[in-house]
Amino acid sequence: MLRDSDNAKGTPSGSLVAIVTPMMEGGHVDLPAFDRLIEWHINSGTHGIVVVGTTGESATLSSQEHIDLIEHCVKRVAGRVPVIAGTGSNNTAEALLFTAEAKERGADACLLVTPYYTKPSQKGLYQHFKTIAEGVDIPQILYNVPGRTMCDLSLKTVDALADIPNIVGIKDATGDKARGVELIAQCGDRLAVYCGEDALNCDLILAGAKGAISVTANVAPAEMSRMCELALAGDAEGADVGDPVGPAVGAVDGVAVGVAVGVAVGKAVGDALGTAVGAALGAKVGWPVGDAVGVAVGEADGTAVGEDVGIADGAGVGVAVGKADGAAVGEADGDAVGVDVGDALGDDVGVAVGFDVGLADGVAVGIAVGAAVGHRS
Repeated sequence: MLRDSDNAKGTPSGSLVAIVTPMMEGGHVDLPAFDRLIEWHINSGTHGIVVVGTTGESATLSSQEHIDLIEHCVKRVAGRVPVIAGTGSNNTAEALLFTAEAKERGADACLLVTPYYTKPSQKGLYQHFKTIAEGVDIPQILYNVPGRTMCDLSLKTVDALADIPNIVGIKDATGDKARGVELIAQCGDRLAVYCGEDALNCDLILAGAKGAISVTANVAPAEMSRMCELALAGDAEGADVGDPVGPAVGAVDGVAVGVAVGVAVGKAVGDALGTAVGAALGAKVGWPVGDAVGVAVGEADGTAVGEDVGIADGAGVGVAVGKADGAAVGEADGDAVGVDVGDALGDDVGVAVGFDVGLADGVAVGIAVGAAVGHRS
């Protein structure tokens, strides 16, 4: 665990995983699988756990599940690394409630995304975050991801919010390196800046960010934590060589795995059946069941693979989706996503995730992940 006293306002540094929330086939949270994931992350050197963030299914959990999972995570981690709870909402009152509940249940800090869909003004954003910070005395980290929320927290607004004592950091997921560097230069002495775009983690940490709130850490925790440590130490060459983002997704388009991997792994962890993988992919592309995703993907790519994707065979799912997406994504990059990426990740990701957290078939998850990275949100 890294708790660096030199950090802005005493915030943690390093690799903070935006941990997935594993689900059982019926849609309930799979707590035993979640516990195994936590242990795997801590044993792999992850420096902090971000629970019920957007990658952790915060948008699909009930309010009670959201609160209960924060409490469960805090108890399981038991102080070994910091626990940061996702408590953001486009409803200020709801964000206040989640943040108060997170404090009561022992979270070390909260992560608050900008209000989504409603497109508030910069003055409205300032008042939203100020109200929550003044209402709940717990360290709070802002989260700016305009590509998903359609709401951009301006540098001027961040600068003003940085003067509020318990607003201690910001997750910058704008995907704009120059903007991230400017943010660090202007606010880095008052806020811990965390990179929220895995493809830029190494560069922004070397530029002064305190770490990464990472999705890729879900599938390569040891590699991500080591890269962050090297970058924080100023070892640019070592950090670049050890950056897990390129090997993990370079075969697709060289960017971060994103929420697609979180969804695929989160739904499939603890159950390697093809139906579970199908449900994960179905949720990603907006269809409720595994069979439907086959049809949707097939029609979208001009290939009829509905029946193949729906079968209860993890390998079949990966191959079928690979065929559907091969022309659109895989072959464009010289690889068939479902087969080649799945096979490549099968050993490193499937075994690491699957076997370490108790899956019956690690390779099936690897293939599912390989397929899922072809469907970035």
